[in-house]
Amino acid sequence: MYSFVRTTTSNKHFHRFLLFAFAFFCFSATYAQQNILDKPITLHLYQTKLSDAILSIEKAADCSISYSETFLNNEQLISLDANDIPLSSVLQQMFGDLVKGIRVKGNQISIQPSKGKGTITGTVKTSDGQAAAFVSISIQGQRSTQTDEKGHFTLTSVEAGRHTVQASHLGLRTQNQSVIVSPEETTEVFFTFIENAQHLDEVTVTGQKRKTASVTHSDLPIQDIPLSIQLIDQTLLQQQLTIDVRDAIKNVSGITNTGTYAGGYADYTGRGFAMNGTSNFRRNGIYLNNMSHLYNDNIERIEILKGPASVMYGDIAPGAVMNFVTKKPLDYDYRKFEMKIGEYGLYRPSFDLSGPLDQQHKLLYRVNASYERSNSFIDYVNNQTLLFTPSITWLITPKLSWNIEAAFKNDERTHNAGVVSPDGTTATLDQLPLSRFLGEPNNQFRYRETSLYSDLNYELSTHWRIRNSTFYSNTQDRVEGTYYPLLTPDEEGNIVRSTWMTNFFPTSWGNNLDVVGNVQTGVFKHALAFGIDYLRNENGYNQVESQQMEPINIFNPVYGLTKVIRSNSYPGMEGPKAFFSRTGIYAQEQLSTLQDRLHLFAGLRYNITRQGTEFTNASPAPELYKEDKKNLLSPRIGLVIKPKDWLSLYGSYAQSYEQNGQDMLTGNIIPQTDADQWETGIKTSLLNDRLGIGLAAFRINKENVFGYVYNLAEEPDFPHLYWDPDTKIASYLGGHHRSKGIELDVNGVLAKGLNVNLAASYIDAYVVQDPAFATGNQLRGNAKKTANFWAHYQFQQGALQGFSLGWGIFYKDGFYTNSNNDPTKWLDSFWSMDASAGYNYRNVFARLNVSNLTDNIGYLGTAGYTPLWVRRAVLSFGVQF
Repeated sequence: MYSFVRTTTSNKHFHRFLLFAFAFFCFSATYAQQNILDKPITLHLYQTKLSDAILSIEKAADCSISYSETFLNNEQLISLDANDIPLSSVLQQMFGDLVKGIRVKGNQISIQPSKGKGTITGTVKTSDGQAAAFVSISIQGQRSTQTDEKGHFTLTSVEAGRHTVQASHLGLRTQNQSVIVSPEETTEVFFTFIENAQHLDEVTVTGQKRKTASVTHSDLPIQDIPLSIQLIDQTLLQQQLTIDVRDAIKNVSGITNTGTYAGGYADYTGRGFAMNGTSNFRRNGIYLNNMSHLYNDNIERIEILKGPASVMYGDIAPGAVMNFVTKKPLDYDYRKFEMKIGEYGLYRPSFDLSGPLDQQHKLLYRVNASYERSNSFIDYVNNQTLLFTPSITWLITPKLSWNIEAAFKNDERTHNAGVVSPDGTTATLDQLPLSRFLGEPNNQFRYRETSLYSDLNYELSTHWRIRNSTFYSNTQDRVEGTYYPLLTPDEEGNIVRSTWMTNFFPTSWGNNLDVVGNVQTGVFKHALAFGIDYLRNENGYNQVESQQMEPINIFNPVYGLTKVIRSNSYPGMEGPKAFFSRTGIYAQEQLSTLQDRLHLFAGLRYNITRQGTEFTNASPAPELYKEDKKNLLSPRIGLVIKPKDWLSLYGSYAQSYEQNGQDMLTGNIIPQTDADQWETGIKTSLLNDRLGIGLAAFRINKENVFGYVYNLAEEPDFPHLYWDPDTKIASYLGGHHRSKGIELDVNGVLAKGLNVNLAASYIDAYVVQDPAFATGNQLRGNAKKTANFWAHYQFQQGALQGFSLGWGIFYKDGFYTNSNNDPTKWLDSFWSMDASAGYNYRNVFARLNVSNLTDNIGYLGTAGYTPLWVRRAVLSFGVQF
């Protein structure tokens, strides 16, 4: 039986989604051929002969339908319940796989019978017998797909007969094979590229056909997912000599760096909302705490998933998720040694080694290591970082693999709380030199990490696989800090300072179990994902009481006037442990039909979250202590319409929540903050999938916002939960904030040798209603307009072959450092220009990059103000073989 069902619900979000989906259908019609097939009809048939059903359709649509009775059985019984449905959908439901195609001439419709459907499956390998991943597979003039990480591909519902199957990959020679598909049978085809696996890995996959399974729990290409996803790949990271995430994310729309915690780690906003350091960052889809400089040399690419993501990760802020995909062991010998040297004492050697450990290539390894030492343009500020990240992959069977990787990191940086201006406003910051340092030279921000990750993958069948990921991470943060209780110096320029020492000992562990696969039922394909995950983080800490220091003069600083008391604590001496845990069960499906022209996405997650403190006998729980527990559902729905294989129109709706825990002033449990997002957009892959373009418009509502207001000399007159006269801090609940905007991202290969990356956004993130801030105020840190462009050209032949040139410009709008929108706390817009030149000869390479070429001045906003990097030249050279 074929039927259409229309349901009703009182849920306002569902009604909105129906209207949203209907608008997309109307919009897509402007891209499709306008003909009789678009005509909506209403028809109710039950167990009606096919011949009679066609007569009823002809009458309802005022058309004539011709078909061959040899292939279509007139006696077949049909049931239809169509209410105002396009004729094309009715015919598709009636005939399904019995039809090869439909031709239209005016009101005359000709049904072309199918000789049956079959399946094409196969494998693509390189000349040295290794799997070729991300190769585009297509039937000329029809459908396309992409090989997975093992080089496998499958094309279902292929019309019986002779077809030409094409295998193509950017930078490689396209291959074609002729195959004959038989009804209800599977035809195998195999391709072998003459290039070896190393050559293939060096070719960048671009456009919207790339896959991001680790951040989306999906094996679908980006173009088919109704979400905004952007990638920063290894090619772009190398072209720009990136050694800091803050330099990497300026290539993506909607993500901005707003400040830094004393140089130890950076703060970011996603679509106008602050990204939470304990929820919005991932490594291979696994929890990662933002407590240090996140860029490491073992990063293959950075994935940005924009909007709410509670359906995937539970308790999370709604702006964006930043996921770092690490480099995996290779099944061929690979060696890369590189040295970076630069202005202000930069010295940064690194190596990347990989290959098989046995003759059968069943046991593979990879080791990334680097050492960095550098000063800064700011007096007395320096850093020293050591990284070692080994990994091993065991190919136990052709279907079972096990990857284990570890990360050992030691990072030490001068604690730099920034500067304050002579009158406390941003307008007089230029009265101080950019090199001014107001902390203590021997105060340090120290970070140590020891992490271990296990990733077990089993291919259940051609269409199903299971992945189990387990991790354990132990980190230590030792903060010897300086801060300013008052942000304005006296008339002589003396600023009051205080110091404290805090030791954090965060430990995290967890497990993710995911089952991903696809099935086909009739004319519908189902991309399915199910999973359960668990995460626990415990943060032991101890703290030396805050100590007032001698004031320092911002015009003539003198250091070392105060002897700072330091803690000799170590793990095991900490007091009560703050903790949070997240447990989730999720399921998601992306259903596609109409030859992959229509995709419907639905996902649901049941979240169990806990947050609180583990007390000891020596430090018992306060009388008002309660553990914060939340059990919530998080949904996401989406729609993708593809008028062409290279064009997708999409819309989606999602909800998320953030757990607020206890009010630090009262100890009371705070209700969660809720958010939802509507998003619509266009994705396209042009120039044979070399150039990807994404355009997205969105609106995020964040309700029941909880927050603190600082530096209040007296109890505020706005509604608040509590005001502490000692700390001058008030807490409040009930804010409603909103973010809406539009984002454009373009990246890929514009012409042979010419890579481009363009990103721009306009985001209005403001207060709708808030007890503490006026309606219409911009949210703290939101830069309304951002834009950037990067182009890189590699000379292909002639005397300049091997040379390359890169040039880019990056712009970030001004923003307020607080949501009060105090005009004296406004930081002006900033733009910079970068340029690079490189040369490759056989295995040897060199590249010179100059950032902020015009030496512009800009600031980030924290408790103090931190100047952005001045002009800096970095030279990289090395060998790869």
